[in-house]
Amino acid sequence: MGCLAVVTFESTYNPITPIIGRILFQNGVTLTASSVLSVEYSCPNLTHTAAQCPKQP
Repeated sequence: MGCLAVVTFESTYNPITPIIGRILFQNGVTLTASSVLSVEYSCPNLTHTAAQCPKQP
């Protein structure tokens, strides 16, 4: 297809244990992730939205 799907995620982790939180993670830790995948299938019926398109076998 030549198209790419890009998914990113970001979250801040704060430990529930107060002692660990104060010593190691005073402001929390920001976790980030990103994934890039090539799109291998598109709906052949251009009048359908992605949610209406039948799944590929």
